Amino acid sequence: MPIQAIHGNERRHSMFVPVTEGALVGAGAGYVGKYLLPLTMEEKTDEVYLERLADIENNKTAFNAGAKKYVNSIRTKANKTLAEDEFVKMFDGMKKGGKIKPSQVEQAIKNLEKLSPEQVPAFKSLCERSLGLAENLAKLKVQAYNVFTKHLTRPTGFFLVAGAVIGTFISVAHDLMKTEINSLSNC
Repeated sequence: MPIQAIHGNERRHSMFVPVTEGALVGAGAGYVGKYLLPLTMEEKTDEVYLERLADIENNKTAFNAGAKKYVNSIRTKANKTLAEDEFVKMFDGMKKGGKIKPSQVEQAIKNLEKLSPEQVPAFKSLCERSLGLAENLAKLKVQAYNVFTKHLTRPTGFFLVAGAVIGTFISVAHDLMKTEINSLSNC
């Protein structure tokens, strides 16, 4: 039978290390949680948030740097199709913030139907691709604004402290259970 006095001293240690580790891991998890938790209803119904989302939605089809880059990529092609040429013509002279009117698209389709009807599907495809790019960019802007909203409205200190406290409790509980299991196995 082992001598208890010797084995009892083997497990003596400071609680400082597990408490510190638990607090640091918990604080890190709390900080990450600040950004991973979805927006609350309060955050989603805030006037500033709703106004910004409306701005993103209204401007998603406006002529901007991304649209200009897309149009210029087609414009600089050496051998443009008739559909591509008609698509580029819609943007000629357009200034930042301008929008293509449905009547312009209809006119371009009528022009293509007269000149080369087989080019109409290609033209529509260009329009759909352009709209898809604009919608994807708008989604990215909304996601970025959601992160920005979380950064501004959620107090970092609360998440750090809450995470540290929870991490500390979990670490202490784990250490105590480990100590009890070891002491029971030595009996």
